[in-house]
Amino acid sequence: MRKYKMVRFTFSLILIAIIISSFGFLGAHEKDPAETVTEFFIASKTGDTKAMKRLISGPFYDSIRVLLEKNKKYPQFLREHYKGHIIQVVESTIGNTDIVKQGHPKLYRKYYRGSELRENNNETSNKVAVAVVVVRHILPDKNSIYMKLLLQKNKNGVWIIVDEVLGTD
Repeated sequence: MRKYKMVRFTFSLILIAIIISSFGFLGAHEKDPAETVTEFFIASKTGDTKAMKRLISGPFYDSIRVLLEKNKKYPQFLREHYKGHIIQVVESTIGNTDIVKQGHPKLYRKYYRGSELRENNNETSNKVAVAVVVVRHILPDKNSIYMKLLLQKNKNGVWIIVDEVLGTD
């Protein structure tokens, strides 16, 4: 029964993401970070590298750039690799760099320790807006892998994935 509920929840989440993304061109809805991550994994499962490139940047993009841009077999590999995987968004937190420092120390050490990031040189707003989304990959053998994704808004104000940390803090 629990497995059925989990599959139904995951399917519902994917369906909601597809419906929401289809209305995105109207400008009526701003995606939240969890929706961006869901859309990214839907694109990964279907081998849609064009959509994947649109949703990522920074070190995350750099880590798979060659695969996305030059490997013609990568879409098929993705479809085969993610076959039977269930992807769940476990947690989505939006805030500033303080949320990264408090809840996700590995990401904080990697990006922010020793530097104060400032928006528009405004002393009262000295933190950059970020989001951390924790994703659970349930593998076909029922083992799980957890992944933390760091997101920031791009110049158009859209949340994009900029990096990942495997495992948990």
